[in-house]
Amino acid sequence: MIAWCGSRGDGLGWLSDRCSSIDVLEIAESKCIEGIDSICNQNPRRLILAVENRLSYPLAEIQHLQRAWPEVPWALAVGSWFDGSRRTGIGATSHLSLPWYRWWDGWRQWLSGSNSELLNLWPRVVHSRSLDTHGSGSLSKSLGVILCDCRQTAAAWQAGLECDPAITQLLTLSEFQWLVGQASAAAPNWILWDDSCLDTFIGADCLVEVGALFTKIRMKFPAAIILAATSMPRWFDWQQWKSAGADELIAKPSQGFLLREILQQYEDLPL
Repeated sequence: MIAWCGSRGDGLGWLSDRCSSIDVLEIAESKCIEGIDSICNQNPRRLILAVENRLSYPLAEIQHLQRAWPEVPWALAVGSWFDGSRRTGIGATSHLSLPWYRWWDGWRQWLSGSNSELLNLWPRVVHSRSLDTHGSGSLSKSLGVILCDCRQTAAAWQAGLECDPAITQLLTLSEFQWLVGQASAAAPNWILWDDSCLDTFIGADCLVEVGALFTKIRMKFPAAIILAATSMPRWFDWQQWKSAGADELIAKPSQGFLLREILQQYEDLPL
C-alpha cells in the first residue's frame, strides 16, 4: 500500500493518479500528526506527504515522522513552488522532496524501490542507469521524430535511444511544420517536442503556440505518441498541452535514455 496524506490539487492530483498505477493508494486528506500515526500503523510500503504551497510546509509532521516512525519510507510531494524553495525560506532539506512532474526520473523509481540512491538522506535526481526497464526490446522498428531547435540537445536525445539513427528524424520546428504539410509524409510512431523550439517560456502566447502545434500533430498523426520535454513544467501548461494531444511529460534536465524507457512502456509501439 502507498499512503497519500494531504492535498491532491492541480499537479499533485495528477501525481496521485499515477502513484495508483504502482500500488493501492490509501488517501488521507489531512496530514496532521494523528492522521499520520493512523496511516503508519497500517504499515504502508511508502508514505507521501503532499504540500501544495510553501506556507503549508509540514515541519512539525516531518519532525514527528523522523522521531516516531524512522522505519517508514516517506517523501514530500511538492508543487511547482518548490523550484524556488532555496530562496524562499525552506532551504536545503534532509529528506526526499520531489515535485509533481518528476514522475519518470524520481517518483516511479522511489515507489518501486528500483533506485537505492533515492533512499539516501540527500538523494539526487536519477543520474545513472539504475532505472527499471519494461521489456528488453530495442526500438529498431519504431519510427520517431525529435523536434528540437538545438542540434546538440537533439543529438543527446537520439544518443539516449541507442537505436539506428536512420529511423529517428532530427527536425527543427520549421522543418517539421513543412513535413506536416506534405500529404505523403510517413506517419511516425512517436514525436518528442523539446522546449528549445520556443522563443519564450512566459505568457499566454507560449501556451497557444505549443497547444496549436500539438493539435496539428494529433490531427496529422492520430496514432503517434506525443511527448513534451520542458524545463520546470507548470501544471497549467501541462493541462493545456495534454488537452491538445500530448501524452507524456518529461521534465528537463533529464537523462536521454529516459526517452527510451518511456517509449518501452507502450506495448503497442513496434520494437
